[in-house]
Amino acid sequence: MWEQVYTPVGGQLAASAACALVPVGAFVYLLAVRRVRGYRAALIALALAILLAVGVWRMPPAMALAAAGYGVAYGLWPIGGVVLAAVFLYKLAETSGLVAVIRASIGQITADRRLQVLLIAYGFGGFLEGVAGFGTPEAITAALLVGLGFRPLLAAGLCLVANTAPVAWATVGIPIVVAAQMTGLDASSISRAAALLVMPLSLIIPFLLVAIVDGWRGVRETWPAAAAAGGTFALVQVVLASKGLYELPSVLAPLASMAALVGFVRVVQRRGRTARAGAAASVRWLAADEVAAAAAQRGGPSLWPRGAEMGEGRPESIPAGQVLRAWSPFLLLIAVVGVWNVPAVKELLDRAAIVVPVPALHERVWVMPPAASVPMPLPAVYVFNGLGAAATAVFLAALAAKPLFCLSWRAYLTVGGQTLRELGRSLVTISLLLGVAYLARYAGLSATLGVFLAKTGSLFPLVSPVLGWLGVMATGSNTSSNVLFAPLQHVVAQRVGVDSALLVAANAAGGAVGKMVSPQSLAIVCAVTNLVGKEAKLFRFALKYSLGLLALVCGLAIGYA
Repeated sequence: MWEQVYTPVGGQLAASAACALVPVGAFVYLLAVRRVRGYRAALIALALAILLAVGVWRMPPAMALAAAGYGVAYGLWPIGGVVLAAVFLYKLAETSGLVAVIRASIGQITADRRLQVLLIAYGFGGFLEGVAGFGTPEAITAALLVGLGFRPLLAAGLCLVANTAPVAWATVGIPIVVAAQMTGLDASSISRAAALLVMPLSLIIPFLLVAIVDGWRGVRETWPAAAAAGGTFALVQVVLASKGLYELPSVLAPLASMAALVGFVRVVQRRGRTARAGAAASVRWLAADEVAAAAAQRGGPSLWPRGAEMGEGRPESIPAGQVLRAWSPFLLLIAVVGVWNVPAVKELLDRAAIVVPVPALHERVWVMPPAASVPMPLPAVYVFNGLGAAATAVFLAALAAKPLFCLSWRAYLTVGGQTLRELGRSLVTISLLLGVAYLARYAGLSATLGVFLAKTGSLFPLVSPVLGWLGVMATGSNTSSNVLFAPLQHVVAQRVGVDSALLVAANAAGGAVGKMVSPQSLAIVCAVTNLVGKEAKLFRFALKYSLGLLALVCGLAIGYA
């Protein structure tokens, strides 16, 4: 047995917390400043984490290596498997020519690039986060935006920013369920508090996405559509969360948002056809060609796709049957993942899982006060769920869609080999980063940071979301962040006289805005958009938006407290 310590550096909490930041800080520095490739930076970060865990926190070497290996294995499966499966499915659609039809079909709904982003990155991506998570939404939507003609860096950045609003309830509410299990609080109470914190994000993000694509002039031109998308998303999210239906906000809210946006565009288009010529300016935001030309003349955003990629010209009408066939692989994906998440099916598939307690680690590391209210052992069980994992559902969707793709099995193998070669380094990066995250959790580095921030006392609600942000930065998962810090949030809330559900929800909300800059998310979207080696540029792109939204959540948390 080994007990975690939180002041290993000369008994000083501040110095210990600063030391705990070294692995993640080194990774960010190497990535953003030194421009080191992602997998090399991750390897250095893991080496530093092992040295600190053994040399400073005095964790037994066998435990440290077991924790790192546990994280690496989890990074390969199920996380790496989801990325590989999602990119494989997209590449099959691209090889078969269906992506071109999808691009044209979206153009038929609206040729406006800004509204296309809201439909795909915000709406469709939010839905995928709700039913699958684990990198699936970033992988699928970033690939779709690139296929639509967006430059890779812009597509990757948009998908990272968009994948914020649904994260607190990702994968049918798992983060909320885990937070409740770790604290003993009622899941419905946490969900309601999270809705109060996340609702403003859901309203703001559509406007932010439009601003990224076309500046504030674009916001002025498209605000009715952005308001329809964000308002519907936020309203459905709050209603479901307030009713205690914490499994549904990230599933139904994005669907309602997409439906509202499409309906709004159709209504305005119909009115535009019959409006007098003098009223044409009221629907100017629908004219993508004019907006694109204006953006180019004024030297629009540097990441805006130029020339033919901007959607010049009106798309030809495509038969409904072709459109349905083109979207069917992704509709099939939604159906399969949805079935996989039906409780009865999930329980049946989970029976085939291989459960392996991690040697030298399982329940041998004890979390101690003040990181927990009472001493408690940390479980360490690796579950290889070959059938029940989201990755398996995506792979099966790709296989079931073979008649739609009209590709031979040889073509399948060729595309699979290409996907594996292209994602090789990215999968290594993701796995190494999970090794760092798990080691930080079991060695007590993450808990040391949490205990340090808890010393802020009555001001703790202001920094409470920062813990969630750091947790997702370190682990890439809001669920893992809640495992790390929800118990601490609960303990500190009781000490400072604040509603525990609010601070646990603040952890989830802070984690939601941290996901866009987590190394895992960066590695996933860079792999999908062929930006491997450019993680630093993408990190700098997303960081300012992440910090701005984090400041908003912090202000809301202290205000509610």
